[in-house]
Amino acid sequence: MSIEEKTPEDLPHDFVMDIAKPYLGKFISTPSDWTPLKNRKVFFKENPAVKPNPDPWQFENFLFVG
Repeated sequence: MSIEEKTPEDLPHDFVMDIAKPYLGKFISTPSDWTPLKNRKVFFKENPAVKPNPDPWQFENFLFVG
C-alpha cells in the first residue's frame, strides 16, 4: 500500500472550513502588506543554492521540505 503525497491544495477546504468556522470566531478582512517572504525565517536546513521565488505568493516559498 502506498501513501499518496498531499499538499494543502488537495484538502477539501470548504468541508474543513464549514466545521472550523464556529470555533474560529469573527472573520475580518483588512488590507495588509504581508507576504510569505516578509520577515522570513529558516526553520529547517535549506539548500543555500535555492533562492526564494521572486513572486512571494508561489507555494514553494513557504512549503517545508523534509
